[in-house]
Amino acid sequence: MKEIVFRTSWVFVLHVCGTSTQLVSAIVLLVQTPTACYNGDQYCERLKL
Repeated sequence: MKEIVFRTSWVFVLHVCGTSTQLVSAIVLLVQTPTACYNGDQYCERLKL
């Protein structure tokens, strides 16, 4: 029984870590995009297409 609980909590921890990582990368992307546009970056040019 303990093993099942351990596995479940491990999956939960992995899920939370994965979600927060996606969240952080999304925030970083949101922050970087206006800066890239301001600098006339190629990344922004790709976004416009």
